[in-house]
Amino acid sequence: MDQKLIFLPELYLVYLRKINTVKKILILIWASLTVLSCRKDDDEVLSNSLYGNWKMVNISIYSGKDNSVLSSENIPEGSCKSKNKYAFTEDQFSITYYETKNNQCEILDTASGEYSYNKSTKQLRLKNHFNFTYIYSDYTVEYLTNKELHLANEYYDVDENHNAVKNRSVVTLKRY
Repeated sequence: MDQKLIFLPELYLVYLRKINTVKKILILIWASLTVLSCRKDDDEVLSNSLYGNWKMVNISIYSGKDNSVLSSENIPEGSCKSKNKYAFTEDQFSITYYETKNNQCEILDTASGEYSYNKSTKQLRLKNHFNFTYIYSDYTVEYLTNKELHLANEYYDVDENHNAVKNRSVVTLKRY
């Protein structure tokens, strides 16, 4: 009987060691799966279309000469400009711009029409029908993830740094 008492605690210790090893293996498997499944969605570049609804969160102007930032405007959530929306379906787009007039947020302008997007060149062309003619706007998609889109174009209207070189505007949009 004494031998059984001595043998059982030894067997129990071996059993505990095996359980601890199994626990360690299970914890390692769980941790590995957690790390692999918690990829940051913002970093995953999408290969699909621009399809979806987007809101403007920033507008930046870059020098055409040296690519320095000439101006940058973050658009605060809840402001009138934060209502600026871009929507893309399979081949159609619509854009709505807002501004504050007389302390009221009102629609400033809208545009809609067809668009084409070349994924390999990252060129986006908007075709807007206006007064019996078509107006084309060309953009470069500089960045596209499932949550963020950067559209760049030549900024023709204003030479902010007065060097006679076309500047580039970049509009940052967030999917909503």
